[in-house]
Amino acid sequence: MSGYERIVYDHMRDNLEMHLCMNTHLQLYTFAHTYVYGKSVIDAACGTCFGSMIYSTAAKNLICVDKSKEAIEYGKKLPIFCPVVYLVRDLDKEVLPMADACVSIETLEHLDGKGFFLKNLKVKELIFSLPVDMPGGHHKLHFKAPEDGVKYLNDNGWEVPYAIVTQGQADVQLTEGRRGLLKTTNLLGVAKRYETKTKERRIAAGRGVSGQKAGEFHWDRWASKARSRHST
Repeated sequence: MSGYERIVYDHMRDNLEMHLCMNTHLQLYTFAHTYVYGKSVIDAACGTCFGSMIYSTAAKNLICVDKSKEAIEYGKKLPIFCPVVYLVRDLDKEVLPMADACVSIETLEHLDGKGFFLKNLKVKELIFSLPVDMPGGHHKLHFKAPEDGVKYLNDNGWEVPYAIVTQGQADVQLTEGRRGLLKTTNLLGVAKRYETKTKERRIAAGRGVSGQKAGEFHWDRWASKARSRHST
C-alpha cells in the first residue's frame, strides 16, 4: 500500500506529498467526526482505518468496510474506542448492513458510477467528501464542479441540504529535481435520503430531485447559506 490515496501512517513523514495527504484527510475526518456522536456508523471504504479510529471516539459503534483485506488488516493495528466490526466488501456489488449514518470520505470517485452503493445504502444520513476537478489516477468519476457532485447524489436518491467547499495546497517534490504546487479542492456535506413521494412530486413539477429547475442552481448562494448554518 502506498500513494496519495491511502493513509499509510508508517510513511507519513516520507515527503511533503504524504504530509499533505495526511493533512487533507485529517480535515475531512474532522468534518465527519462532527456528525457521528452517539450513532451506529459505517465507515465506507475505510482504507487503513485512520478515520475509523477518530470516529470511534464519538460513535456508538462502527462497521469498517473496505474492498482491500490488506488495508483492513493494516488498520487493525490502530486502537478503536467503541465496538467495531470489520468487513471486506465491494461497494459496487455488495449491500452493506443497516446503520444510523455512513461516512464516505473520498469514496464516490472510485466507484463505477452506476450508483449501486448510494441506491442500496440503508442509513438515515450520508456524511461525504469528494474531490472537485481532480481527474485521473484511480478516479473513475470526475466531478468538475461542486454542482456535479451534488447532482450525482441527487440522481441516486440523496438530497444535500448542507455542504461546504474546502481548498488546500502545498509545494511538493514531484520527482527528483522537480517541484510543483499540489492543490486539493473538496466538497464536504451531509446528505439525506429522499422520501419517495417528495421525489415524485418534484419530478412531476418539472424540477430535479434537488427541488430546483434546470439551470436554477447557484453554488455561491447555496454555499453561502451552508457556511452561515455551519457557523451557528
